[in-house]
Amino acid sequence: SIHLFNYLSDILYRVKYCFLMTKYVVGGSMIKEYRKKRGLTQEELAEKVNLSTRQLQRIEKNEHQTSIDTLLNIINTLNIPDEEIIKTFKAKKTSIPS
Repeated sequence: SIHLFNYLSDILYRVKYCFLMTKYVVGGSMIKEYRKKRGLTQEELAEKVNLSTRQLQRIEKNEHQTSIDTLLNIINTLNIPDEEIIKTFKAKKTSIPS
């Protein structure tokens, strides 16, 4: 029972880590880039993800911290490939001073 608890705790930690890294990597510039690639206006994307246009504008300018649920909704709506998120994470990871 303790072994199972430790195992599940480890999984939960890894999931939280993935969510935090996703929030770190998928910034406003990536959202804006993919919104434009998909031919959407800010108004159209905001409507699709149930945000106000102003909220989306602030997210794209990195002026607003969004919830992971909202971020995942934007990622899925824009169909941002996992490979792109991983590639960007690796690039950012190497640019972080130790």
